[in-house]
Amino acid sequence: MTSMGTKYSNRSNKMLIRFNDSLKVGTYEDAKRKPYKSVSLEDWDWLCDHVFSSESYKCSAAGAKARETVVFNHCGGSKSHVVHRAEKRKVVFKEGDIQTFYDTHTSTYKETGEVVWISDEARVKWDTMNELMQQGSEAGATPPTEAEVCAQVLKKNQR
Repeated sequence: MTSMGTKYSNRSNKMLIRFNDSLKVGTYEDAKRKPYKSVSLEDWDWLCDHVFSSESYKCSAAGAKARETVVFNHCGGSKSHVVHRAEKRKVVFKEGDIQTFYDTHTSTYKETGEVVWISDEARVKWDTMNELMQQGSEAGATPPTEAEVCAQVLKKNQR
């Protein structure tokens, strides 16, 4: 049953992707005229009208709005920064927030070992964090913590 459910879900998702791709280049009527492979035109019309156009298949407005506010993504997968930081502390003693930011916003090519930032903005934020840490340690006063620097540069509390 699990296998059949997975196959149904995958096929359903592929049909939805076909429908949405058709909408991107044409109208709703154009999308209805291009059925998925081995789906009759009658069944495709019903799917378009009753399934793909239903609210449960559409992205929520709140989710879409939230995704628009993201300045840059990270490549740390589905884990939060807190989880990445906790895992690093288990392996490396007291690895900080700035290093966690670096780890979750860069990728390394296995073949060449080249480190690539996911965006220029992420690289600029990391450089700014390092500059602030350097200035704090040179000033002679109590240097800021990495969490404070991250909160200042990223405009939010990382903890």
